[in-house]
Amino acid sequence: MSWLSSLFKSAPPPAPPPNIVEIPEELVGRLNRDGQPLSESVVAILRSHFEAEDHPAPASEQIPFWLEREKVGTGDLEDQLRDKVTQRRAAEEQS
Repeated sequence: MSWLSSLFKSAPPPAPPPNIVEIPEELVGRLNRDGQPLSESVVAILRSHFEAEDHPAPASEQIPFWLEREKVGTGDLEDQLRDKVTQRRAAEEQS
């Protein structure tokens, strides 16, 4: 408690009621684009977000294997590069 509040005997601010969320004004404008009440817009967006998490994207929408990042291996980087060069040379010799 600060010395001013003890001096003026002001009570601490009441705790916010449960399930109350403050949304910044710039987000409120984006949520109310279609004219729905804010509570309905938030619920609809949260539902669609959770549904998207529960159902992964179909294989046709996933990142192709050649664009995926390689998983970090435990091997040495030089060994991995050497193996790739060897594989590439072998593929060129077969062609």
